[in-house]
Parts: sequence; structure tokens; C-alpha cells
Amino acid sequence: MNEMNTASSPACSCGPAAMYPPPPRSGGLSAREPDATYLAPKPKRPAWSDASVALFAALGRPAKLRPLAPFRREFVDRYVPNESSLLPPELAHQLHRAAAWNETLKRGAFGRAVREPFVIDLAWSSSLLEGNTFTRQDTESLFGLSPLLLQGGGAAHGEEIQMLINHKSAIEHLLNCAPNSNLCMELVFAVHDRLMDGLLDDVADQGRVRRHAIEIRGSVFEPEQDPAALNELLEQILEKGAAVRNPVEAAFFLWVSLAYLQAFADGNKRTSRLMANVPLLLHNCAPISFEGITELEYGLAMVGVYERNDLSAAIDVFAFTYRRSMQKYVAMMANRPLPDPRAMRYRAQLRRVMKAVVIERKSVAAAIVQEWMSPNEAAELAELVAERLPALQADSGPRYELDSARIDAWIAAGRPY
Repeated sequence: MNEMNTASSPACSCGPAAMYPPPPRSGGLSAREPDATYLAPKPKRPAWSDASVALFAALGRPAKLRPLAPFRREFVDRYVPNESSLLPPELAHQLHRAAAWNETLKRGAFGRAVREPFVIDLAWSSSLLEGNTFTRQDTESLFGLSPLLLQGGGAAHGEEIQMLINHKSAIEHLLNCAPNSNLCMELVFAVHDRLMDGLLDDVADQGRVRRHAIEIRGSVFEPEQDPAALNELLEQILEKGAAVRNPVEAAFFLWVSLAYLQAFADGNKRTSRLMANVPLLLHNCAPISFEGITELEYGLAMVGVYERNDLSAAIDVFAFTYRRSMQKYVAMMANRPLPDPRAMRYRAQLRRVMKAVVIERKSVAAAIVQEWMSPNEAAELAELVAERLPALQADSGPRYELDSARIDAWIAAGRPY
């Protein structure tokens, strides 16, 4: 077995109405990760399937009356990408058809287009599921503060602020790196490292498979405790998730499997929520923000997976919250102008010409001559460059591999081109 990887700050790499369950009895459902318990009013959403209602009845018994539920590695082992399906196949296809935008665009284009609201939505909702009391408006205001102001935090809400800021950092890393990498250990370690920065008792537990035992308070689930097995199973989950052709099925598989594995000292559910977005981002599907779900609803779904490998409630929760996400993000995309086909066609040439004009102070015509293009192509590129140069500012330099000092000097010289 390979020695377990560690990563303190890895770079991008790798390759209608329904019956509801009764309120949980005292001492019953309580299966968050080792740091807290689920205590909330009974769920009102989503519309639970009959199978979920039956699951809730079984889980409504006090923990001491439920049989112990050791981790079953066959839950992962028996899953065969594109043959097995954790979601009902028709539901997976239906959600994919509704969520997919335009897979001919560059990988990650959907995620980049809805980046700002998605970062806020997922950071807030994921933190809310961990007991964070900040509202979405609070979160948006917090993210608008400068990094220097955020460092102070505030004693009353320091941990909550840290949790939100960590989510922002991890989600932005995912958006930046996922389209240029694949599902791999480095990526999941980097996401966990950022999510749990400053929130763990032992900093050595950040971004690495745990080397010690944990327990799920209030649940009869007994997680896998062997570090070597955890490392092997984590790799297997990521490899299988990467092989699934339907990105929505892949997202669901990653979400439930990573949470079930409990590979980290803490933050497993947080990590699973973020990692579920990777196949969606890679295939230009609407991302999933997990909004509209309460702690109890989420907890019921996870306990069903942990103790009984029963996915009924997880399917109901996922379908409900993903449809909610789709309605928001697909509508946003529909209202955006389509990408300029010229910019996609001449991406490399545009970058080189912009650099030649700004750095070498060449004319647009002289710079385009060096590209050896047909007259029609040269005319299209010249038109595109003429649109971009007057709007060029220092903060847009990275798009063209130009540093801000070069752009400022060119602007000071009167924007010659």
C-alpha cells in the first residue's frame, strides 16, 4: 500500500405533498461528524418518498435499540461506473438533461459564469448545515470585506467567520483548479486543507487522511478506522467518480461515498459537498449549492447512508436541492450573452497580439502579420483586438498574461496601437 499523501496547500494538479417523518426522539438521531448533533424541527421539504418515510421510522428508534452498523467497504467496492447507479437511472438522466448547458464550451465555463453567486450560495448553505448562524446577507457582506478586516474575525463569531472564509477559499480553489485537473487525491486534499484551516485541534489533520479513530456521536455507525484502508478507499472513490459518464450520477456518488467513508478527522460532509461539484463543473452542468435543506433533513439522509446504506432520503434531498440550484443557475446562464466565438477561435492569437501591442508597442497590424493568418481571419482578429484594447485595464491583465505594471505604462503612454 502506498504511504498516505499529505498536502498543506497543494497546487492544481493531477491529472407535491407527502408524509413526513415524526420528530426524532430524545437520544435518537444525532449523526453529524464528531463535533455536534442534529437538533431541529421535523422536515417539511422535500416531498419524501415512501421508502424515505420507512427509513425515518426505522431511524426513529433510540440509538441504543438500533443494531451496530460497521462500515461496509462493499458499498464502494461493488460500485461499477456506468453499470451501477446510485440514483435511479431515469432520474439521473432527467437531471442531467435539465442541468447541462453547452458541453462544447471550455471545461468549467458554466462555473465561471455563475462564480460570484455560487461561491456565496455554497459557502453559506454548507456552513448553515454545520450549525453556522450567519445569514446569506451576512455572508455576502462578510465576503465583501478586505482580507485585513477579516483577519480580526471577532471573538463572538470567530469560528463561524473562519468557517465561511474557509469555504470561500476552498470553493474558489475548486473553480480555478477543477477544469484543469481531474478527480484526484491532490485536489480533495487541497479542498479539505482549505475548508478546515484553523478549525482542527491538530493542524496535521488538515489535507490528509486521518491516522486516528473517530466516532459519530448519537449514531450506531462505526467508521472504518484503518488509515491504509481509508487511503485506498478514497483513491477508489475518486477513480470511480472520474469514470462515471453521467456527471449528475458522479456528483451523487461522490457526495454520499465521501461522507460515508469519513476519511478525515473532521469536515467530511463539507468536503463531500464541494467535491460533488467537480464532475458538474467539468461537464458544464449547473453546480449544486445544497440550498433549501435543513440540518435535520440533511442529517436524516446521512444517517440512512451511514447506518443502513439506504439512499432513499439522500436521493430525495439531492434531487430537491439540485433542482433548486438548477432553476437559479440555468436561468442566470440563459440571461447571459453567449461567448464571443471570435475570442474562442483566436484565443492564443489574441493573447500574443495584445502582448505585442502592450509590451513591444507594435501596431495591431504589425502584430497580426506575425500570426500568418488568412485575410478574413486577420480581419476578424483585428476587429476583436480593436474592441479589447480601449477597455484594457491593469486588473484584466492575467487574461492576456500581462502584468499590471506593463499595462499601466502602456496606458500612461496614451494606449498606442
